[in-house]
Amino acid sequence: MNKKFKYQSEIDELVEDKVSMPKLFDIDTIKSYRYVFRYEPQKNNIPAYISKPKRKLKNPKVIGYALSCYEDLLKAEEQYINFKRTSKNFQKIAGDALAVCDLDNEDGKVTKSTDTTHFSLFEYSECDLNSKLQIIKDL
Repeated sequence: MNKKFKYQSEIDELVEDKVSMPKLFDIDTIKSYRYVFRYEPQKNNIPAYISKPKRKLKNPKVIGYALSCYEDLLKAEEQYINFKRTSKNFQKIAGDALAVCDLDNEDGKVTKSTDTTHFSLFEYSECDLNSKLQIIKDL
């Protein structure tokens, strides 16, 4: 059974315009770390192209409809510090806390993890990450 991703129609539109879909993999179980907003949870788990639609105009990529995640806590913290150095507004865009979440095959599909342990999660339409996230640290 093929499950639909959140933002499937937006993804389909990009694919129709010849924007390639990244290779995606099923999830066994992954401990995932995400940047979140401690006091504004309604802003959590919103992909870049949904929170800032104009970003799609500059460089359309399907990955803009996925969520950034990390497999390693220390790498997630290290990357946060790096991003904060290069973007003074990073905390306002990405979040002010770090959360952990156990992802499984009911949540969606993921890209391959990078050297920094970063991967992207394409959530299934039924996925509710807010119910699974636990804030573990202020950033």
